[in-house]
Amino acid sequence: ASGGTVGYSLSVPAGTYDISVVPPPPDPSSPFVPPNFMPPPPQHTTVTVSMPLNFTLSSTNRTLLVQVRFSDDNSGVPNTPVWAYQPVQEGGLSGFGTGGQTDASGNASLKVVQGTYKVGAFVPGLPPPSEAVVTVTSSGQSPNPVVLMVSRSTGSLSISGKVLNGTSPVGQAFVSGGIPNLSEW
Repeated sequence: ASGGTVGYSLSVPAGTYDISVVPPPPDPSSPFVPPNFMPPPPQHTTVTVSMPLNFTLSSTNRTLLVQVRFSDDNSGVPNTPVWAYQPVQEGGLSGFGTGGQTDASGNASLKVVQGTYKVGAFVPGLPPPSEAVVTVTSSGQSPNPVVLMVSRSTGSLSISGKVLNGTSPVGQAFVSGGIPNLSEW
């Protein structure tokens, strides 16, 4: 409710919880629409007796500009999912983020509140770009815009194989790979 208070009660047994407020999941049949509020970081709390736990939802009043570019020719990467989230904070909890998609020129605008964010992108079939750190204040963002560089080079190595259930092929199976000792996955 705009300017109002909405209460919700959840009964849980005694224990320790990370309690969050998140927007509803997107409708897969329609384009992604980011929430018009920035969910606060989860609250780590120990419940021993019935107690209130209050959250403040902040209206997304800042715009974070992101560009996703190919490293070989600096051209924009169109229709690429991008995201921004608040890094791990005190208590080991991270804030919820937001996401969007680049336009035909590789540019995206994400609605956020003031704060420090990690920004990333995913291009199917290509190595992920390194996440960038950006600070958004009332006077703008630094760096402006955030530029994520994507390498088209996948090297000369490939992984191939079959997904089987016993001896029967499994259709539409999802297979992924990575280097487990890297700090970024």
